Amino acid sequence: MKFYFRRLFSLKINTRSLLYGTMVLSLANFIVRLLGFAYRVFLSRMIGPQGMGLVQLVLPVFQIAITLTVSGIPIAVSRLVSEKNVKHDILGIRRTMTVSLSLVAIISTALTFIGLLNLDFISQLVIKDERTKGALFILFPCVIFIGLGAVLKGFFYGQKNIHPPALAEIIEQVTRMITAVGLVYWM
Repeated sequence: MKFYFRRLFSLKINTRSLLYGTMVLSLANFIVRLLGFAYRVFLSRMIGPQGMGLVQLVLPVFQIAITLTVSGIPIAVSRLVSEKNVKHDILGIRRTMTVSLSLVAIISTALTFIGLLNLDFISQLVIKDERTKGALFILFPCVIFIGLGAVLKGFFYGQKNIHPPALAEIIEQVTRMITAVGLVYWM
C-alpha cells in the first residue's frame, strides 16, 4: 500500500506534452478572459456609453493594423523553429528569429507611421468622428509591440515552451487594464 501511494504522488508531469500545454494555455486564456470581462465592466462604468461607443469605433481600425502586421506570423515562426529545433539547427533558429523580428518590425513601424501621419484622414473620413483621433494616436504605436510579441510567442510555441506565452498574455491583459484605468483617471 505504501508503494502505491509513493508511486502515485511521485508521478512526473511531462511539461512538453500536448495535454499539459493545452491545460496551461486554457488556464491562461480563462484568466485573460476573466480579467477582460472585469476590465470592460469597470471601463463601461467609468466612461459611460458614449466613451464605449468611441472605443468600439477605434477598435476595428486598430485590429486591421494588427492583422496586417501579424497575420500568420506566429504559426509560421512556430513551424520553422520547431523544424530547426528537431535538427538541432541553432543557427537556423537564430536566422529565422532575426528575419521574422526584422520583417515584423519594418511592417509594424511602417503601419504605425502611416497611421500616425493619416490620423486626420482616418478619424474624419473613415471613422467620421474627430474624437477618435486621440485614441488612435495612443493605439497605433502599440502595433509595433504586439507584432514583436507575436514573433516571440511563435518562437516559444516552436520550442514547446508554453509558459512564457501564457504568462505574457496575462501580463498583457493586466498592463492593458492598468493603462486604460490610468488614462481614464488622467483624462
